[in-house]
Amino acid sequence: MSEYYEKRRDEKMIDYDKIILTYQEHFLLFHMRFLKTVSDEFLGDSADILLEYGLIVPNYDAVNDLGSNCFDGTYRLSDTYKRFRKYARRQTIHRYLTPITVSAATTVVLHILQQWWLPVISDWLRGLL
Repeated sequence: MSEYYEKRRDEKMIDYDKIILTYQEHFLLFHMRFLKTVSDEFLGDSADILLEYGLIVPNYDAVNDLGSNCFDGTYRLSDTYKRFRKYARRQTIHRYLTPITVSAATTVVLHILQQWWLPVISDWLRGLL
């Protein structure tokens, strides 16, 4: 049980801002979302970096005579990749959608103030002078 919790704690400590992927790596990961497993040849040179970031995990076929797992030559997406996708989606919303929404709301409010309140305030100021 403690190994499970240690692994979960380590996964939460991943700094997704430090994951930098090329367009090819993004494309490979996107493609893997539709395929259950992919071969080592499909990933090519990108397999090492994707394994290092923990975005993919190797599949194991069976246990050999020594009791260790045998790599079957294929990979699948990891839970870390799913968390990375959610993080990247949130970052996109915060980086692009929030400023656009704030800008649009500010424009609407300023337009309403100019059209409705500016004439009232200018008439009120003329009445004072």
